[in-house]
Amino acid sequence: MLTHQSTCLATAGDPLGFVDVTDQIQDIVTASEVTNGRVTVLRTEDGSTLIINEKESGLHHDVRTTIERLSAEEGAGTPPVGCASLVLPVVGGRIHLGTWQRILMLELEVPRDRSLLVQVVGE
Repeated sequence: MLTHQSTCLATAGDPLGFVDVTDQIQDIVTASEVTNGRVTVLRTEDGSTLIINEKESGLHHDVRTTIERLSAEEGAGTPPVGCASLVLPVVGGRIHLGTWQRILMLELEVPRDRSLLVQVVGE
């Protein structure tokens, strides 16, 4: 069994900005030489979240609007959205995602460099 670990860096251009990290993570999977297994992506600090969804501007606008509305209603900052980690299958050396799905990091605070830990395990 092979294990490979690396870091993926992402920086959003604005608060509630999305960063597509799919290609960076696929590069790490490729470098791992794992053909069948799984890849885990972990945000290593608060202030951002991970989402799997389409990279579509209308959807991103709707997510931003909803987060802003819920934040104003709750009055306690950004509501929980997304997740801290993702585990995805690796099949044939590729991350197994739906046709239009992408791995997205969503900035929830002031934009800055974010570090994502990526671990690939398999054969």
